Amino acid sequence: VERYADQRIAAETTFAWPVAIGTDGQPVDLSHPMPPQAKKGDLFYLQDLEAGWYAITNPHLGLRLGMAWTLETFPYIWYWHDANATQGYPWYGEAYELALEPWSSIPSSGLAEAVRRGTHLTLQPNEERRVQLTTVIDTERVAPQAVRLDGKIE
Repeated sequence: VERYADQRIAAETTFAWPVAIGTDGQPVDLSHPMPPQAKKGDLFYLQDLEAGWYAITNPHLGLRLGMAWTLETFPYIWYWHDANATQGYPWYGEAYELALEPWSSIPSSGLAEAVRRGTHLTLQPNEERRVQLTTVIDTERVAPQAVRLDGKIE
């Protein structure tokens, strides 16, 4: 994947969440974010999802965030995590973020490549597609079993 020159996971690598083999041959547990001083970045795609939801839990703060969506429209999650890795514009090595984004297609290199891979969506003339996206935050400290489109966390 083209975003980071110094990714922990090699491009075009397949793995079972959450452990991937890093570019150094060592296991990388992606369920825990990198520390800000890592100066590395990751961009990869989660696919073959069983359900359209994820949750992030911070037991130290007693918070969790859940997101649910219409899986038929967004069958992928783009996972990108920049731990002060982007030295140029716009962050100049001062950005620490983690984004888990439901997406309709992969990869991030544009529509032509998504069409080539057969991951794009096609809408016919006058076709409508309705989707639902729900985000919920609560004060529980345990990882949920599911996040539902109605905003309930199980």
